[in-house]
Parts: sequence; C-alpha cells; structure tokens
Amino acid sequence: SVIMTLWAVEDQSGSILMTGFYQNLKDGMDIDEALQEAKLSYLRDADQLGAHPYLWSGYVCIGDTRALISPAFGKLYQLVLAVIGLGVIIFLVYRFRRKRA
Repeated sequence: SVIMTLWAVEDQSGSILMTGFYQNLKDGMDIDEALQEAKLSYLRDADQLGAHPYLWSGYVCIGDTRALISPAFGKLYQLVLAVIGLGVIIFLVYRFRRKRA
C-alpha cells in the first residue's frame, strides 16, 4: 500500500493528519478507513481556514487496504514479549545467584 499526496500539502496539516492516521493503524483499522478517520478528525479540530480541502484532501491510498495488524494480534504480541522478557529476567537472576553461591 502507498499513501501519497496528489499535490504538495502544508507541513502542519500533513503532520496532524499523519499522526492521526498512524494512530488509527495502530488501533487496527484498515488503511483506507484509518486515512478517512484521520481526515474527519482533522476537520473536526480545524478552524475555517485550516478546513480548506487543499490542506487535507490530497492524501490518497493506493493498493491493498487491509489492516496491517489486527487489534487482537497486537495484544497477543505484547503478552508474548512480556512472557519472554520475564523468562529472561528469571533466568539471569537464577544464573547470577548460582554463580555467587
């Protein structure tokens, strides 16, 4: 997938929009939905001048729009990392105590 602009957009509006977009992706949204929600969120918060379509409507998504990470997978990933990290800590403590004895 590619997120691109059809024309040069302002840095400030682009930064706000992309921050929302990446947060939506992190939350497990499909790519096109994440971009749409980021645009809507930007419009809700923008003043009259900032809401001009030139500043936000140039962003488009091309390609596969499926979610990059499902929300359930993200939680499972965090759990697995926590268990592995805990295992490493227990192993190191055990090994350190054994060396000192």
